[in-house]
Amino acid sequence: MKRLLICLGLVLTAGSALGGTVTKTAVESAALGRALPYSIYVPDGAPLEGQGWPVLYLLHTYGGNETEWFGLGGLKKLLDEGIADGTLAPMVVVTPGAGANWYVDNPDPGGAGALSTAIATDLVAAVESAYPVATCRAGRAIAGASMGGNGALQIGLGHLQTYAAIVGFSAALGLPLTGPDLPLDNPNSYGVAFGVPFDADRYTRWNAFTLAAAVAKLKAKERPAVWLTIGDSDKLPYLRANFEMFAALKTARIPVSLRISSGGHDWSFWENEEPLALQFVSRMLKSHCEQPPT
Repeated sequence: MKRLLICLGLVLTAGSALGGTVTKTAVESAALGRALPYSIYVPDGAPLEGQGWPVLYLLHTYGGNETEWFGLGGLKKLLDEGIADGTLAPMVVVTPGAGANWYVDNPDPGGAGALSTAIATDLVAAVESAYPVATCRAGRAIAGASMGGNGALQIGLGHLQTYAAIVGFSAALGLPLTGPDLPLDNPNSYGVAFGVPFDADRYTRWNAFTLAAAVAKLKAKERPAVWLTIGDSDKLPYLRANFEMFAALKTARIPVSLRISSGGHDWSFWENEEPLALQFVSRMLKSHCEQPPT
């Protein structure tokens, strides 16, 4: 039985005649008990017969929203141009809005609710019900910048049957805590996401490093491909954590690349990195789902 699905308030945004269309909408999420807003880019035309467009779920930064990638990130233009010149396969891109809530399943009264579950289940089901997309792991990727990069790794590594590829733009990662006396750089930046007062055990349990360690036990075909990028002028704690994540994923035998480029922790850097990240997703994802043997 399908658990959702009501799309609310369709708003068509401007698009070129030959390019894709961006729509701002929402899904009623059973996991959240409320609507989850999102924007969606749909390519022009239709997928080939018997195939479906691959889908990239793209998470926003701290304080951003579901329109951020299409506004500050210039995403529509990059997709239109890449698909038109053949450097990108036609794909659907979905950008959910989560506020400053770190994309975790927060069970606390007054918290944001089960955001990770909502994105990995209700949002995926809504998109696959409404659009001609690939409906299997091989056709899905998740990515994000800063807080969204952390979220992409948390959700992607926490829902390994859902996504085949993960991208982190300057992921705002923090190393797991090994004792109650270890301070964070700024625990207040997490808001209520990990409890009030801040719950170090919860933070470590949901941490992307903790999740990565469990992947080593899986078969090779069950491990996602990961692409990380960060600027050489980014904050030192984030640089360190991204280096550590690269090593942790290597240790877990996950195929991973780490790209260090000139730039800081800002949209100028992320927009420059978008074309290569989109090309990675385009290479990793498939437009058809293999049928299991009968």
